[in-house]
Amino acid sequence: MTIFLRTFIIAVTLLLTSLSYAQQTTMPGENSRKEAINYDYFPHRQYAFVWRNWAVVSKEKIAEILSTSVENVEALATSMGLPAAQNIEPEWATEQGYITVLRRNWHLLPYEQITQLLGMSREELKFRLIEDDFLFTKLGKIKPYCQPLSYVEPTAEMKTRAARIATDVAPLAYAFTPEEPRFGFVREFEHLGKSEVKSVQNDNGFELRMIFPYFAAFGDPLLDHDLTTYPEELFRRLSEVGVNGIWVHSVLRMMVEPDDKGFPGDEKAAQRIEGLKKLVARAAKHGVKIYLYVNEPRALEKEYFESSEQRKAYGGIVNGDMQTFCPSNPDVLDWLTRSMNSLFTQVEGLGGVFTITASENQTTCVAHNKQHLCERCKDTPYEELIAAVNRAIEQGVHSAAPDAKVVVYDWGWPEDKCEAVINLLPKQCWLMSVSEWSMPIERGGVKSTVGEYSISSVGPGPRAMRNWEYARKAGLKTVAKIQVNSTWELSIVPAIPALDLVAQHAENLSQQDVNGVMFSWSLGGYPSENLKLFQSFKRGDKADDVLRDFTMALGEPLTRLIQPVDHILHILHGGSPVS
Repeated sequence: MTIFLRTFIIAVTLLLTSLSYAQQTTMPGENSRKEAINYDYFPHRQYAFVWRNWAVVSKEKIAEILSTSVENVEALATSMGLPAAQNIEPEWATEQGYITVLRRNWHLLPYEQITQLLGMSREELKFRLIEDDFLFTKLGKIKPYCQPLSYVEPTAEMKTRAARIATDVAPLAYAFTPEEPRFGFVREFEHLGKSEVKSVQNDNGFELRMIFPYFAAFGDPLLDHDLTTYPEELFRRLSEVGVNGIWVHSVLRMMVEPDDKGFPGDEKAAQRIEGLKKLVARAAKHGVKIYLYVNEPRALEKEYFESSEQRKAYGGIVNGDMQTFCPSNPDVLDWLTRSMNSLFTQVEGLGGVFTITASENQTTCVAHNKQHLCERCKDTPYEELIAAVNRAIEQGVHSAAPDAKVVVYDWGWPEDKCEAVINLLPKQCWLMSVSEWSMPIERGGVKSTVGEYSISSVGPGPRAMRNWEYARKAGLKTVAKIQVNSTWELSIVPAIPALDLVAQHAENLSQQDVNGVMFSWSLGGYPSENLKLFQSFKRGDKADDVLRDFTMALGEPLTRLIQPVDHILHILHGGSPVS
């Protein structure tokens, strides 16, 4: 069989498969013809595919994707100087590792081969792209066009170019020597230690001290019967450094059954509820509460709203293939209330929720300040629509669990609308704001302001202080959203040892009468010395005093390690070198 005929057969097969799948699920950006990145430093796309996947995908799976033999794959690898042996950690095929594999192949494979590589259905991958912390947005909001990839017999020119790569990487052989397993840090939490359960109230006055776990799966973790990414030892360790709340991503339609009014639900909702009950019980052993991140109601495909007259009435503005739920329809708000009531009725002991009503996700007509495009919403003030969504959620939570906390996050609200929204929120809500938001900064002579996720700029900034004051006047408690461990400034480490900056932020917040702290977004949840330092603060303490006592208690060797890092970060955020 000729190479051309073989390639043609594979392409036709994949096309037919694609057409078949397309009748069921349309993938985000699937019809794009945007040109993929050309890795022209490789002799052929198959070489790039082998190189980028050698450390994360087995040679057998690579061979399967290329429709060739393992021997041919091994030959491609060794021709570029890659080690013959692989040591593929199983986590790469789980929720903890699949994003790395996906990113490495986003510009190499079409969707059909990506799903085959990941072992996912189109439906599952679509859910993850849309709901796993804005994954499709982070991938550029577009799927580059890639032709199906299959093995071709290397030409003489390809072999020559591959040999050059092998020559270039030969001096880097040390990189392939035995190393600590990439997911070795997870093993640290496999065995449960012993400690006393701490009180949920400590001396620093922060009633709520919430964080996202260090390596938890984000998208849909509750179907995992063993809750593998939420080990009990992690809860124990986090409680030891003062954490009393863990937040978990949720998608409401996945947590409830379909109802007779045509609102969405999921057949596996009951399984997720059982997983949530188990998670709540596991955390409670260590004095920790579980909080749900609620970003609702999530937009759905236009087809959902077009499927019946009943659903059509729920629809709001259309953006591409997606359509929002309209907050001006009382039935939409009622669904939010009923669904939250159901959740908190079924799962006793839930700590509460925090809401985002204007995130990157499409939710309601007002979420991206586009209510002017909706006939029902266009004449309603922004603040009334945002408050209505939060009020519906709050009513559902508190009708089932009066003591649960409802934290309303002001992320994405226009600055000139914040006061009006806050004044319309139920008095039982808490108001959360990014502490360092709007902090003025200067880097390399360029003046700017902080958006969020900063450790190098110590808050609170003017936006947070203003909104907290609005909240206090409205009778609401307040929460500071900070990053105490790591940020997008340096996200690949468990914690940045910038103890002086952490200490100063703790002191500043203690002076603001803030009632709670959220320590991280989806990064930065390690039970670190940073957290321990922050939690050691008491009202009225001074940063220098606490920092001195804390570092002395750590011991001289660690103090020596920390100080140079502190000095570097001090310089980076605008200070002078410290002698």
